Amino acid sequence: MEAPGLCGGRLDRYFVDRLIGSGAFGSVYHARHVRTEAEVALKVLKRELMADSHLLDRFMKEARTAAAVGDDHTVRVLDAEITPEGVAFIAIEMLDGCDLKAL
Repeated sequence: MEAPGLCGGRLDRYFVDRLIGSGAFGSVYHARHVRTEAEVALKVLKRELMADSHLLDRFMKEARTAAAVGDDHTVRVLDAEITPEGVAFIAIEMLDGCDLKAL
């Protein structure tokens, strides 16, 4: 699991509830905004990859590009940040549904 101790804690302005999934570049968590309590999926870049400026730039470019799409068939990007501790994340809308792999 990425970022031990992240679940049950806080990442920037989000309370992190649980791990949804993980992959080669990072993990996705179910979280809630601390003020609005809006549910989000937090995509968090792996810590060991955050030192690579090229990958970090690519991660943030992904957030900008996805936010610019604005289509009913894509998730909305709500937020993106690099915390003072150096943790990069993208907050996207949380959708209900089934795992396509399971389908």
